[in-house]
Amino acid sequence: MLNKYFILKTVLLFFLILAFGGCYQMIEPTEGDLTLKANFPASPPARDPGFYDDEIWVVGIVLDAAFEEQLKEINRIGDIQDADDGIDDYLDDDLDDLWQDAIQKGAVRFDGGKFYFQFKMTIPDSDTGNFTIAGIPANKKYFLYVAVFDNEVTSLDEFDEDPGLVMDIRYYDPADIADPFDRIPDSTPAGWYCFKDWDFYYNGGNPYLGATTEIWTTASEQPFTVEAGKATSVDILLVDF
Repeated sequence: MLNKYFILKTVLLFFLILAFGGCYQMIEPTEGDLTLKANFPASPPARDPGFYDDEIWVVGIVLDAAFEEQLKEINRIGDIQDADDGIDDYLDDDLDDLWQDAIQKGAVRFDGGKFYFQFKMTIPDSDTGNFTIAGIPANKKYFLYVAVFDNEVTSLDEFDEDPGLVMDIRYYDPADIADPFDRIPDSTPAGWYCFKDWDFYYNGGNPYLGATTEIWTTASEQPFTVEAGKATSVDILLVDF
């Protein structure tokens, strides 16, 4: 099960924080580039057959890897909230506090203080697309989150509709989540992975992965290091929201 409501809430929270961004110290961009190879679904989202016909807007957040433990906890709380057998308001205030702290203190700033990058592109004929984000502070490790919309993002009001595509990155630890349907290879170590489908059940505090779980790669390449004067290449998977 893709963490749909959690992802939408997260995107909304990002832009709510942006509205008050002037209250916080900005991270100055320096000399590092991030080159992304985005892998798209082979077919358009069923709910919007025309999504790929027009230009789209790619929106992304680059977050300091020093906040990795917070991201793990954000993942855990969000999964419990969104599981079919989960608790909708589980640690809701804690989740908001964790996100606000991570974004305010750890997000790379772009274009005069925005905590996200955004650009317009046309989906290529193939199922991949490449783009580069310049101005990442160098010699540090980062996490990346990307969502795709069919319009430019200029205000919180524009998030009334769901994104078309999202990047579903998860921290998977076989010691913490059971895999009764053997959907993850036995040799898979704990780490961050991109998933085509994350089918999560809470099971009263004994979490497990459902039968439709599908991992994309053996490693998500996150967190990644941006080096001065170089372009760091990261493969990402964008799946239907």
